[in-house]
Amino acid sequence: MKKFYKLSLILVLLVTLLVFTTGVYSQDNEKKYTEQQYRSALNMLDPRSFDPELDPDIDMYINTWTNSIPINSHGMLVERYIMTHCDDPLNPPRKGAVLKYTNRFSRALLDIGCITSPTTLKGEQEIFYFVEGEGEISGGGKTFKVRKGILALVPAELEFTLLNTGDKPLIMYLINEPIPDGFRPNDNILVKDEGTTIYRDQKGYNHAHWIHNGKEIFNINDGLGTLSAVNIGTMHSMTIGLRTLMAKESRKSGHWSAGKISNNSVGRFDGSSRKLHS
Repeated sequence: MKKFYKLSLILVLLVTLLVFTTGVYSQDNEKKYTEQQYRSALNMLDPRSFDPELDPDIDMYINTWTNSIPINSHGMLVERYIMTHCDDPLNPPRKGAVLKYTNRFSRALLDIGCITSPTTLKGEQEIFYFVEGEGEISGGGKTFKVRKGILALVPAELEFTLLNTGDKPLIMYLINEPIPDGFRPNDNILVKDEGTTIYRDQKGYNHAHWIHNGKEIFNINDGLGTLSAVNIGTMHSMTIGLRTLMAKESRKSGHWSAGKISNNSVGRFDGSSRKLHS
């Protein structure tokens, strides 16, 4: 009888140990599988078909200035927003409201013969990328000529103006970035020419996964406050960039359009385009 109880006790202990071990193994295995799934998702196409209930609506992440109403800024500048700020970019409240660390990205126009009001940026600074027309940007006692291919970083706390000196509208991209507390902005406007900027090292940290030729115009050493860099990327006609996390659907991008890459989807760019990204 004692033998029977002893054997029963040993059997119960073995079963308990087996259950406990199996449970721990299952949890560890589940954890490893989840991590494996996560890592695979970063490097592979999601095999699931598009599900509007689960997958992001990529049309919210792509926008063009023609969808926006004109907004007056800097006195005489006409801005039309392409992308705007949102605290939760994974759930944008409206089309193009997907920027977490930038206030806005817009197309701006200064008409023939016009000059902006003297403007001093507070708690923010602006990057101008001129694409059409001719003009001048002035601030801190200095004046710089601007034209297609010129970029200007205007720091906070510096009064500046823009003047259209040409015979057609002065058109530009405008990036407005916030600056953190304690940030010390540049003392003067920094101007660079896209045409004289060398291409980036495609093997170094600046390699861009979806473009073939890239130029880094501004970085934190140049005085950016929140953005790590402002780059210009070019894809030649009939070329395809490497796949990138974007979406399960494809969209044709038009002139003056922009797209923000979401966190849990895959896509690629192709065709002929020039993109300003940050």
